Amino acid sequence: MSISRKRSLFTNIPLVSVLVVPFVALIVVTVGLVGYLSDRSGHVAVQKMESQISGEVRNHVQTYLDNYLKTPQLINRLNANSFRLGQLDITNPEALERHLLQQIKEFNVD
Repeated sequence: MSISRKRSLFTNIPLVSVLVVPFVALIVVTVGLVGYLSDRSGHVAVQKMESQISGEVRNHVQTYLDNYLKTPQLINRLNANSFRLGQLDITNPEALERHLLQQIKEFNVD
């Protein structure tokens, strides 16, 4: 290929295209890469936040249920002990009713 033929290839391409196209391509690639990396980073951040929040919710629910269920267990234990010691007569409905109403007032069970 001769020098004159090489020049003719480059003379057909406008100078504006030679200068603008590489810069536009570089900008498009850069914006695309930054967008992709930002999207990935956002997904990772959302997954971490979801994991943290679900752990906190699980802990709060567990604590709430533990506290909520302590009272009935305590009342049952107290009633069983009272019955074993002979302090609670289950054959006397009026006395049993008074005892249970007192527990409702004491423990504020609704």
